[in-house]
Amino acid sequence: IRRRNATLSTALVLIQARVRGIQARISFNSSIASVMKVQGFVRAILQRRRYSAIRHGIIVFQARVRGVQERAVLGGMNHASLLIQSLSRGVLVRCHLRELSSKAILVQHTWSSYREHAPVKPPPVAKEPTMASSNRLTNILQTPDTFSRAMIKIQCRLRADRERQDYLTLRKGTVVLQANVRGIQARH
Repeated sequence: IRRRNATLSTALVLIQARVRGIQARISFNSSIASVMKVQGFVRAILQRRRYSAIRHGIIVFQARVRGVQERAVLGGMNHASLLIQSLSRGVLVRCHLRELSSKAILVQHTWSSYREHAPVKPPPVAKEPTMASSNRLTNILQTPDTFSRAMIKIQCRLRADRERQDYLTLRKGTVVLQANVRGIQARH
């Protein structure tokens, strides 16, 4: 019986060891599976962070490259628009000066021919006050100093009006040109 008990006891210890081994392996395998799930989750988070950082860096780099390219294009367009504006202003000023010059020559020619062919006394008028004011006007215009000042005032006013018109036309053209350039920039 002792032998049998010893054999049974040994068998029992062996069975218990095997059962404990199986239970330990099952527990170990479930622990390994849990650890692998946690590791996969952590790796996925780290990979997402790395991807986001790389993507953000690429976007910043692309924005900087596009900025440099746009500034180069806009700088050229700005230079071109300034050149166009300066050329158009030059043309307008030259045309205006030619027109003013021809008008001044016409006024001077008309005045000199009037002075050569004008009667010394104005023709008589029916009413006396009108004749007196007419005589005063003729006397004022026949004095060279007063006449030249009057001509200068007339020319100044004509030039000022013409310059205002030219400025408004030029300003309108510049605004239209700038709007077109901004529209082109917005489309590109």
